[in-house]
Amino acid sequence: MSEEDGIFEAREPGNQVAVEAQELFEVMRTAAGRAVLWRLLEAGGLNNQTYVGENPLRGAFLSGKRDVVLQLWRQMRTVDLGLVRLMEDEGIARELARKGGQ
Repeated sequence: MSEEDGIFEAREPGNQVAVEAQELFEVMRTAAGRAVLWRLLEAGGLNNQTYVGENPLRGAFLSGKRDVVLQLWRQMRTVDLGLVRLMEDEGIARELARKGGQ
């Protein structure tokens, strides 16, 4: 799709960061949005090491995945640290509930 198709809003060049921050905030402010973001962060290896010993290609792959979620993590922390902490608490609570303890 292109701007000629009327799909994209006209945005001022210097405002893109603010627009993206607002969009991320809108996702983070809902419980469902925080749950999805938490799963993405976990799937990307936010809290995992990427060193895998004798397999440098696997390590490079894991490092690339983790780099993407680290960028998202940093942006989320900039947008609203309180919601990030709430998301962490909710994610930990879901994990504990899955394991049968609270």
